[in-house]
Amino acid sequence: MAFDNVLTRKQDTDDGVSVTNGSTPETYKSEDNGDVIEATKNIGENISFIISTQMKNHFLGKTHNTCQSFSDYPLCIELFCLVREILKRVVDSCLTNMTCHKGKTNDLLHDSKRETAVPIQKTMSTFDWRKKETKEVLETLSSKQSEIILATEKKLNETESELKTFSDSLRKFQHTIKMLDQKTMVETWQKREVIEDRTLEKYQSVLRYIAGVKNEKPFVKVYLKYEDKTAMDVFEKHPLLKDTLVEFVNITTLAKENKNIPKTVNNTKIAMCKDVRDKLNKIISSRAEIIYANYSNVVGMGISDVRFEGDKMFEEPCIVVHCLDKTLIPYGEKQLPLSIDGYPCDIRESIFMFGSCVDCRNRYPDPGCSISRPYEKDIGSAGFLVKNTTTTGFLTAAHVAMEDLEDLYNSELYLSECKKRASSDYDFARKQHNIVHPAWLQNEENIVIGEVRESFIGNCSDKIGIDAAFVKTSEERLGEKNEMKIAEEDSLTVDGETRVTKRGQTTHITYGKLVETNFTITIPKTSRKERYYFINCYRIENEDDKKSFFEPGDSGSGVFMIDKDNGQFKPLGIAFASDPITKSTVVCKIEPIIRAFKLSLYKEDDVMDEG
Repeated sequence: MAFDNVLTRKQDTDDGVSVTNGSTPETYKSEDNGDVIEATKNIGENISFIISTQMKNHFLGKTHNTCQSFSDYPLCIELFCLVREILKRVVDSCLTNMTCHKGKTNDLLHDSKRETAVPIQKTMSTFDWRKKETKEVLETLSSKQSEIILATEKKLNETESELKTFSDSLRKFQHTIKMLDQKTMVETWQKREVIEDRTLEKYQSVLRYIAGVKNEKPFVKVYLKYEDKTAMDVFEKHPLLKDTLVEFVNITTLAKENKNIPKTVNNTKIAMCKDVRDKLNKIISSRAEIIYANYSNVVGMGISDVRFEGDKMFEEPCIVVHCLDKTLIPYGEKQLPLSIDGYPCDIRESIFMFGSCVDCRNRYPDPGCSISRPYEKDIGSAGFLVKNTTTTGFLTAAHVAMEDLEDLYNSELYLSECKKRASSDYDFARKQHNIVHPAWLQNEENIVIGEVRESFIGNCSDKIGIDAAFVKTSEERLGEKNEMKIAEEDSLTVDGETRVTKRGQTTHITYGKLVETNFTITIPKTSRKERYYFINCYRIENEDDKKSFFEPGDSGSGVFMIDKDNGQFKPLGIAFASDPITKSTVVCKIEPIIRAFKLSLYKEDDVMDEG
């Protein structure tokens, strides 16, 4: 501490320290803090000033490095002990090092240019000196007692406030991370999977189901591709579902119903400004994966300039959360979010699935005609005509063309890259993936018209969802091949004014309108526990409420933007999924597909003729 050297004297006059004789006060300099002390009868006041400063620094450091609360009594005890210790050190330092000038100083000083301590005069009474100096120190401390206490209390009060705020934050955090008892958690999660996957494998009619609580009662909602009484009995007669309400949703019936569906675009007002739309799209891009992970009920996310609460419509930018059921809360989860990053949520019921069907009558391998894998009941559509430097073919959806779809999705690689991997995990890619036309269900001859040469399903490195396959045809198409220019995304609008069209094997030529350019969805896998996840897709709504833009069997069909200036068709993307509830169609963007597959699009003059 500073007290150990406060009265140590230097004889080096070059440093500006002077030594004088007689009664003139001597000036000394502290080695630690530069405090100038006059060695006079008021030395007690100077020492007490340093004592009070050191006490303040001591308590300031102590209170800002502890999480304990100080009460008045322990504080007084600690303060008393500190003062007693400081006084003892000051007195001991004075007795050892202090020069007491009483008229014979020059004879006692060492004659050298170095730091030195001058011994105390033998003629001085040690007891008298200690008594006198101690009295002066105590008197000075007493006179500054209020100042010391007030300064200390101020720092302690500030620290107490900071500790209280920190303590409140800890309590809130503790409440946030509070976990259920492990036994309770296990029992809750077991209810989510009351019907095991291996039991449902024999029932292809079951798309998926969710189990949870609805209106404070146990509830299970089951989605069926078609009416299947046997599969329904599995749920209705299951012993663990004895006191559980079970609801069945037939997708085939649902798709034929004409409901008043909430529209994403409000045509009566000006659409939201670009800055707001970009901000909402950025929120979805950054938060969608987390939302899907925490809420198994959520199947899609998008944006809108209108929000619905029952029959009421509010004109405001919002994030649309598509879910299987608005009021059902799956076991082990929380209620769906009412807002995300400050923007309100519009909760809408939906279910997205791949567009494949079991009925097609067109026998020609043109865009929109039926295709399938050999011996496969599900049907898809041939899409855009494509070519490269050596061959021709067409695009379709990966889920239509690939048998080992989940393996390809889990690899996160293109089919051509999987073929190069030596591991047995990629054996699926080395198989021959043939495509037949017409679809096998329509013509059991299994006429192979091509082979899959490239495919990808998932989200590419550009963070864009893709469900696409390139089928090289066995015979090259004849005729002139006019290259097509794709639609530029900067030219697209989502105010309901961008019209689109497509040709599919089920619905043939239909028209719709582009309403979103950054839509995300999830689709259940065969296991039903896991899901395919697609981001940054287009979403299309029906232009005509009486005719669907997309229905099962249309997967793989090419979607064109209709240029409002000249009426030309510009490729936009591949239709691969739909929601029969909201009548929405999901389209993966064409630009990253042809870039990754190293292809170009071409057209024939009658590519979109009705006949």
